[in-house]
Amino acid sequence: MPLARTLPLAIAAAVLVAVPAGASASQVTKQADTDDGTCAPADCSLRDAIKYGPSGDLINVPTGTYHLDMTLGELTVNHPLTITGAGAGPTTVTADGHHRVFFIGSSGAVMLRKLEVTGGNGEAGEGGGGIVGFGSGVLTLDHVRVTGNSADVTHSADTTMQYIGGGGIGVVGPLTVTDSTIDHNEIGLSAAAGMTTSGGAGVYVIGGPLKLTRTEVRDNDAVLGAQHGFSPRTVTENGGGGIFSFNATVSLTASTLAGNSFRLTKATSPSASPSTYSGGGGIYADGGTLTATNSTVSGNGAAVDALVFDNGGGGLYAKGAPTMLTNATIAGNTASNNANNAGGGIYAYGATVKPRRTIFARNTADANANCFGTVSSQGHNLDSGNTCGLAGPGDTVNTNPLLAALANNGGPTRTLALMRGSPAINAAGLSGCPASDQRGHSRPRGPACDIGAFEADVPNARTAKAKSVKARSARLRGTLTPNGRATTYLFEFGRTKAYGSKTAVKSAGAGSFPVAVSTRLSRLKPHKTYHYRLVAINAAGTTFGADRKFKTKRAKKKH
Repeated sequence: MPLARTLPLAIAAAVLVAVPAGASASQVTKQADTDDGTCAPADCSLRDAIKYGPSGDLINVPTGTYHLDMTLGELTVNHPLTITGAGAGPTTVTADGHHRVFFIGSSGAVMLRKLEVTGGNGEAGEGGGGIVGFGSGVLTLDHVRVTGNSADVTHSADTTMQYIGGGGIGVVGPLTVTDSTIDHNEIGLSAAAGMTTSGGAGVYVIGGPLKLTRTEVRDNDAVLGAQHGFSPRTVTENGGGGIFSFNATVSLTASTLAGNSFRLTKATSPSASPSTYSGGGGIYADGGTLTATNSTVSGNGAAVDALVFDNGGGGLYAKGAPTMLTNATIAGNTASNNANNAGGGIYAYGATVKPRRTIFARNTADANANCFGTVSSQGHNLDSGNTCGLAGPGDTVNTNPLLAALANNGGPTRTLALMRGSPAINAAGLSGCPASDQRGHSRPRGPACDIGAFEADVPNARTAKAKSVKARSARLRGTLTPNGRATTYLFEFGRTKAYGSKTAVKSAGAGSFPVAVSTRLSRLKPHKTYHYRLVAINAAGTTFGADRKFKTKRAKKKH
């Protein structure tokens, strides 16, 4: 997106126009892409419904693949409306690589729901291959997949490329994305004079705010530099294989950035200046603020192969963007290709990153594998090395968190599960924990919350008061919740808190609700104090209930 086109709209007031009560609904009735001048009830294309329907309209799009006519170009939305399909995949809108799919220019709210947007190609000199938005109203994507779009921009003239990005989505203004996937989009940029504030293969946003909730941005690829034979002399503030934001408030909630890559190819010109402030395989935040809660950043890469200063950030790069990480997992990201590339997990320049209950692990870089820059711990973080400078309460360094591979562990986005025995389990305390983890599973599952985006499905266990206490017997009781995994339980007991004895193992099922359990003890000694606790075990781990005690009664005297 070039600055000349965006500037007047970027400074316009953001006005959210509500959909009028009782707004009509248009029904798309054919897959052919036509411009008939009207949306007739039995002969209405998607283009007709958008172009000739009333403002605030609801457009229903049935199952099918809608190929856009290359001579008619992109679908232009200049008024508030909602376009609803039958689901991403069942309802697909494609430009087949000829041009962009959607141009959003409305000053009011526009929502795309239950669609797949694919095959888009950014117009000459612009980004936003799948969707571009220049309106001042909020653009919302809900249950949308943006996949297989591209933007390939070359400036051969002696001019600097600036403010261009978004292989999948490019927006000037507010963007809200929920329950969606943005994947396998590409952007390739090259300019003779230089490049600045460009990138974002998946998403490129100026101004914002950008809000991602329960969304996965994955496997997007940004390539900047000399791939078209030009060697840019000045390369600065570029990045974002997954997301690039400029002066935007960015929030990631229950979302995953995975497998995205940013590559800056080598500048071969003898007059080439060093590359500066570039990177951010997962996300590059240039100004504004960045918050990530219950989110995962994994397997992203930033490769800067040029003369470099202040480059890196395999997972995220925060340039002048104060960053707050809460119950996040930043793992397995890479910053590579030059000895000056640092911060495989995070790179902070001119900004402070404040992590709380966050995992930094298995990231790699030429220097400072997990973190580079100013990090101010808010407590209960875990660093697999010791490059984040963690010194807050409950922080742990040089410790392997025992993360499983990125996988579908339930919930709308992939996560990195905590394996059995992980030191992150029950290590985050109770104060201030989010009510659920990235998958929507409740926290805590054990006696305390877990560090990171994933709350292990260990069983809950609560030791209850013993009943039917006699001279030589008693009934031990408790309550446990299996949390969806096959769970067994037993009681440990003995004369001290060392216990020394245990009851037979019993099954508590695999439900998600509390289960009352009990076991009868016999052959106890009269008038003695016994300690006991409930122990619940499943594949995620073992939970120990609190210690309790009882005293057996005196034995009755024989007459």
